Amino acid sequence: MARQAQKNNRWSSRQPVNLDVTLHVSGQLPFTGKILNVSLGGLFVETDTARLVGDTEVYVAFTLRTNTGTHDHRMPARSIRQNGNGVALLFTALSQRQVADILNV
Repeated sequence: MARQAQKNNRWSSRQPVNLDVTLHVSGQLPFTGKILNVSLGGLFVETDTARLVGDTEVYVAFTLRTNTGTHDHRMPARSIRQNGNGVALLFTALSQRQVADILNV
């Protein structure tokens, strides 16, 4: 049987990055990783310590350097997929500043 192509449900394009990130999950110690790509919808974090079950609420903390300066961000997200080297996260709310910074990555 032929393998079906996976549908891409993203509403904005992913930008490859290499940013340090700290993930904060209620009831757990914060853990770190690397953001490998980011879009207005979410991001993928490479980490060997993250073991998040589906639909876990998390705060993503990282610093972006853009043409308007350096901005620290703490964004709410939820886990939507986990694989062997990391976790895919969906942003649940973004401020205007955060949207602008992501668009300028």
